[in-house]
Amino acid sequence: MARRLEDASTVVSAASGLLGQTSSLLGHMACLLRQLVMIVGWLVLLVGSVRLLLRPPSSLAPEHFLTPGAGAAAVVQGLVRIPPRWWKSRRP
Repeated sequence: MARRLEDASTVVSAASGLLGQTSSLLGHMACLLRQLVMIVGWLVLLVGSVRLLLRPPSSLAPEHFLTPGAGAAAVVQGLVRIPPRWWKSRRP
C-alpha cells in the first residue's frame, strides 16, 4: 500500500511539474502574441496613414480611417496591461 502511494505521489508530482511548465510556456506565448499584434498594428497604422497622405481622396469618409484606426486599436491593445491581481479576483 505504501509503495502504491509513493508511486501515485511521484505521478502527481510529475504531472504538477508538467502543468507548471505548460502554464509558463503559455504565458510566454501570450506575451509573444501581444508583441506581435502590437508590431503588426504599428505597421498597419503606418501604411494606412502614408496611404492617406500620398493619395488623399477628394472627400474623406469614415471608411478612409478604417485601416489606420485598426492599426491604432492593435497598438493600444498591446500597450494596455491588466494587473495579474485582477484575474485572480474575478475567478469564481
